[in-house]
Amino acid sequence: MHIATELGGIKLYGNTNIALRELIQNSIDAINLYRIHTGQENYGVGEIQVSIEKDIYFLIVTDNGIGMSQTLLTNELLDFGGSYWKSNKFKLDFEGAQNKGFESIGKFGIGFFSMFMLGQIINVTSWKFGESIENMKTLDFYDGTNSNPILRNPSSCEKYRIIDRGTSVKIKLDIDPYSKQGFIGNSNFSDNKLYTLIKYFIPSANVKITTKESDGTINTVPSKHLMNLDIKKLFDFVYFPRENQFQDGLIEVFKSINIQLIEINENGELIGKLVLLPTINNHSISSAITISNGIRVKELGAFAGYINTNDIISVKRDSFSKIVSYENIKEWAIKQKKMIEELNLLQLYKFKYYGLLMTFGMHDDSLPILLTKADNKYYLVTIKDFRNNLENSSEFKIYREGHTVVGRSPSCYGYIELNYDFSVNEIVKDTDLDKITQHKDLIKNIITEKWGGFEQIEDNLLKTGYNLDMPYMFIETFKKPSP
Repeated sequence: MHIATELGGIKLYGNTNIALRELIQNSIDAINLYRIHTGQENYGVGEIQVSIEKDIYFLIVTDNGIGMSQTLLTNELLDFGGSYWKSNKFKLDFEGAQNKGFESIGKFGIGFFSMFMLGQIINVTSWKFGESIENMKTLDFYDGTNSNPILRNPSSCEKYRIIDRGTSVKIKLDIDPYSKQGFIGNSNFSDNKLYTLIKYFIPSANVKITTKESDGTINTVPSKHLMNLDIKKLFDFVYFPRENQFQDGLIEVFKSINIQLIEINENGELIGKLVLLPTINNHSISSAITISNGIRVKELGAFAGYINTNDIISVKRDSFSKIVSYENIKEWAIKQKKMIEELNLLQLYKFKYYGLLMTFGMHDDSLPILLTKADNKYYLVTIKDFRNNLENSSEFKIYREGHTVVGRSPSCYGYIELNYDFSVNEIVKDTDLDKITQHKDLIKNIITEKWGGFEQIEDNLLKTGYNLDMPYMFIETFKKPSP
């Protein structure tokens, strides 16, 4: 089992706190299977309890899902990389479950082993639904994966944690979870709570999750919580202040401008709600996430809200198949444009508004696409300006400026790259990306239209080394073809 520690731990996940997500994910699968197996497919059935016991710190994760038999505890559970959900044994044990709609979150058969990142002394107690209480068993790990686990009858305390079915995992933590090295503390959330870490990783599962801190404080993440939040409550729930974070005040500004979440539907089904956030004083934050089965997958820059997808395509669960069609995201964009205009927020959104117009072909020749600069003042270059300039030139350059203002040149003899800071490429189906107007493609199309073609030379100045005060990082030269 040494390979399980090597491949199912820090080297794969990168942080010990991922183990908490994996344990709860397993509990969600067990509860969903119980619902389908028993015909109780409503979201009031099933609960997960997560607690920290102090002094000698223990993490305990308990669910009232389907539970595991003795055979499952001692065989399939310990098969690293062999997913029980995909096995023939699962199909025999729960015939018809997949036809009734059951699809596990866990797909790779390695999530269970992530718990050894937290501790080496672990007790797994489980009672399978439909079996007598005498069949409840506990599997003990005394030295992680370095020794064989031992199966025994559960203690009275272990029985007490399981009421009528389900599984309880108790881990003796190697270090204080709230310390800087602990799985809660190393997340650097300003309130340093188990509850905060859980709502970060699992903001909208279809089960209720109750947390208990080491000081006895109890909190709950309700079932399917994100779907029931308005924009102000969503900011409070999804945005996670971290230590020494200077952008927290932006949240209050966003709450004050009356923007609202806009629904995105696909095939008649609600798959998410998003709203584009403005950039204020050159600062922007993200309060939008993609989720799968209520579990966080990835942040979406520049937005607030969420997109729900069920198709995870990486072992680390940090990438997904994009599911939004161009037609439906454009419908969202039209509503977003209308909201910005009706609330008189054009100056606040500015370049993001321009990016919205360009991306979905809602612009005209007055759209700014580049910048010029003279005496430290920037000037917009519209499509009309750019076309006119091309008629009288055979060569020009587009510059990407450096990061620091003091290092930049006061004037630029050419164009400066304009960043709209807006993109939906992360969520739109790959097959529909060619329907989206990309900024660089728009510029190249205009050049081709006026010149009939062009020669492009790229100069990446970063290849010679990064300098904090370098005026430019990248230069593109465009030349008119010879007649």
